Amino acid sequence: MQFSSFQSTLTTLLASFFNEASTGCWFMGNQQTNFLFEQDIVPCSIEETVVLKKLISEQKSANFELSTTSVLRKLHTFITDHHFHKINLLSGEVLLIASNQSADVLIIFERILKQQLADLAKRQHILQLFDNESTKNNLLFNENTQLKAHRKNEILLMINQWEKKHSPIRIQFDHSFIQKIDLLSSNDTIINQLNAAFELIQYLKPGLLEYRVNESFFTSNESAQQIVNHKINTPVNTTRNRSELLLDKYEEAAQIALANNQVVNGRTIAAYLQPSVSPPAITDALKKNRKAIKSLLDENPTKWGLLRNYLKPVKNISEASNYAFHAGFN
Repeated sequence: MQFSSFQSTLTTLLASFFNEASTGCWFMGNQQTNFLFEQDIVPCSIEETVVLKKLISEQKSANFELSTTSVLRKLHTFITDHHFHKINLLSGEVLLIASNQSADVLIIFERILKQQLADLAKRQHILQLFDNESTKNNLLFNENTQLKAHRKNEILLMINQWEKKHSPIRIQFDHSFIQKIDLLSSNDTIINQLNAAFELIQYLKPGLLEYRVNESFFTSNESAQQIVNHKINTPVNTTRNRSELLLDKYEEAAQIALANNQVVNGRTIAAYLQPSVSPPAITDALKKNRKAIKSLLDENPTKWGLLRNYLKPVKNISEASNYAFHAGFN
């Protein structure tokens, strides 16, 4: 495999695993040996190439250390008590890493690198298959199925890592939410969709330690891209949209309470929200969005009837709006 074909994959993975200021890497191909250090790629001299090839041939173990008199130590001052890890690639090239990380970390790095290189080889193989029109469709279908399965696993792992980062708050994304994620979306877009969903459910149900996020909180790729591009929608519109969703959720809970022959008030509405919240949390959310809620009540006089009549904070906003109108101040 040509070094240029997986250079980006290698440099990205090295930056993820190791401290770039204390880690060096040599790639020994059939025609050229390169040294990678702090994102720079430098062709090795003939002297260094000869030393490396001799070292690789002599070392039978994948992990080893160099003596203090080694030529490599003299050429690269960052090498002190570093471990050396040799990786034999399928195409015959050799990767040599000098790092102060443990041997276990280097082994994990090797496994992930080889998996990503295997995936890269599959993609290159798919491109080659386009030259054969008679077998292209069937082979593409099979390869595409495998790549989709691999991408799904990548996304599930990414979601799991995202969930762990928000500990001690426990967040669980339903299968219905995950199903809506486009496999072709970039990782940044997916992370943004997770953030947007979490921000919305926290807004609607503040103060909880556990959230279950379903498909109703999913943000489309187009909307997610708008968020990435510095939020095209204005804060006012965002507040209005959230406030309207807030009123819809509360009205739905009020309808459930009424259907169960219970009095409609802050306590029963809070109990029938999914997940349930405390009545003060409802009052606090309504107060924080009073201006947007007032505008929505004025513009939609036939909506949220139960809230207007039975939920005191909404009733007060609605009655204040009506009073202002009849008094000629609105």
